[in-house]
Amino acid sequence: MHNTTIARRVSHVLLLSACVLTTAVAKAGEPEPTYLQKVSSPLGQTVISYNTDRTISKLTVLHKGESADYQEVIVPVYENGRIIKTLSGDNPAATPADLNTSMEYNEAGRVIKISYYHANAVYAWDSLAYNQAGQLSTRYMYTKQPAKNTFENSGYQAWTWENGNVIRQDNFGKQPGFSKFIALSAISYRYDNKNNPQQQSDLIYLTDFRPAQFSANNVVAETLTSMNSSRAVTNTFVYTYNAGKFPVKATQTSDLDPATVKLEWTRL
Repeated sequence: MHNTTIARRVSHVLLLSACVLTTAVAKAGEPEPTYLQKVSSPLGQTVISYNTDRTISKLTVLHKGESADYQEVIVPVYENGRIIKTLSGDNPAATPADLNTSMEYNEAGRVIKISYYHANAVYAWDSLAYNQAGQLSTRYMYTKQPAKNTFENSGYQAWTWENGNVIRQDNFGKQPGFSKFIALSAISYRYDNKNNPQQQSDLIYLTDFRPAQFSANNVVAETLTSMNSSRAVTNTFVYTYNAGKFPVKATQTSDLDPATVKLEWTRL
């Protein structure tokens, strides 16, 4: 079960807050930026390993289940400084052999397509669009329809930007038997004014797309509303910062689930 949906699943509960590394270089006299190293929750943990050039070498996810625990591993493959594909497996001690995703770039160097694989065959792909400021604005999701042997646009996500932060994510999909897209849910975000070590990271392509990975500041609250529920769910985030105003620890608490998610950073 490890490689069929890793790229789209690994960011669920364990990476719900998904605070990730920055590619920025600190100015002279300033503390070095911090890099996400571990995400822990009652359901398991995610550990991120790095190469000497600060690129990601491996993502290891431990899932804790009621009957048994299992691990998933994602390894990015770089070419000319950017990820061209990822490999997946279930043994942290071995190099994964299964093709998990592949990526296509436009002339500006932005990822415009991500293909997802199972048994070396594409079963889904995403098309990415950007606004005039070069910010990721829409993710169109295509899923293979076995009966027709074609890919169908099954849904999309749209992001609203303000002052360098994503303040809202809208999720659209189709009801069974209908072709028109409808709004399924939305998430609104609030931020602090501190430096965000999540922005412009490779981890976005190893997990899933979350506004916390795009924005200039750190998310302090996210509120989910759904068309199927009258109750909104809010997650709050409390950070501990270093002298350079980068987070070194964070705790997420949900008003739906009392469990917390803890994030730990390191300097490289």
